[in-house]
Amino acid sequence: ARALNHTAMDDTFGDDGSGSEDDEKESEAPSFYEKDCILFVIDARQAMLAEPAPGEPPPLTQALRAVAATMRKRVLAGDGDQVGVMLFGTREKSAPEGLQSFDHTFVLLPMAEPHAAVIEKMQNVAAGDLSEFGHMEEGGEPLVIESVLWQISMLFAHAKPKPGARKRVFFLTNDDAPCEGGDAQKRAAQRAADLGDARIWLEPLFFAPPGRAFNLGEGSFWREALARSREKASQHKDSAGAAPVDGDSVAEAAGALSIPID
Repeated sequence: ARALNHTAMDDTFGDDGSGSEDDEKESEAPSFYEKDCILFVIDARQAMLAEPAPGEPPPLTQALRAVAATMRKRVLAGDGDQVGVMLFGTREKSAPEGLQSFDHTFVLLPMAEPHAAVIEKMQNVAAGDLSEFGHMEEGGEPLVIESVLWQISMLFAHAKPKPGARKRVFFLTNDDAPCEGGDAQKRAAQRAADLGDARIWLEPLFFAPPGRAFNLGEGSFWREALARSREKASQHKDSAGAAPVDGDSVAEAAGALSIPID
């Protein structure tokens, strides 16, 4: 399957609410929001560097370009939103001063109102300057997705979003099984539920793994994690989402990418 292209991703992140079917679906969400507090969480492992097709940019490049374009768009619009970028699966680790850092998570841009210098940095990274963070070694210690989700919680708490702001996480990855299952998956799914309970809305943007469909079938990590997170978030009247999520609507989360689901 073809991963979401640069333009479509920019439209998704920079939606201005002008008359699409998606807008109608989201009309149940409260209309009093004035600001967004957005964190882009991007998988930076080696698997994200594989070309989906000859001559087509790899998923990591597509993701970084789209985020850079979206931030530039928001700067020009003067929205006043807080935007941050966190990478996971990196060789190095980094977190804002005063926050715990976790192995293989790298906060590239803490959440703040984007400005010209931030846009330039994102454009340089999107152009291939990955030396600041690198990639974790394949076959080494496994990624702990629970730690990635915990870091997200800490970043939102540290950012102190403005009252009434929507708290949103755009999660970009081509890994449909970041946990081995069992207790690790249960702990990570609980951490995802904690995000929902904190009114943080997960917006998954999945790229198809090389040569096959992205798995959101029964028992898969993302199906469970998204369902639990959105169920918690939907219990809050002021959350960014609208209604509780069942299995079918979890599958629809990848629909914007036109990814077939096992």
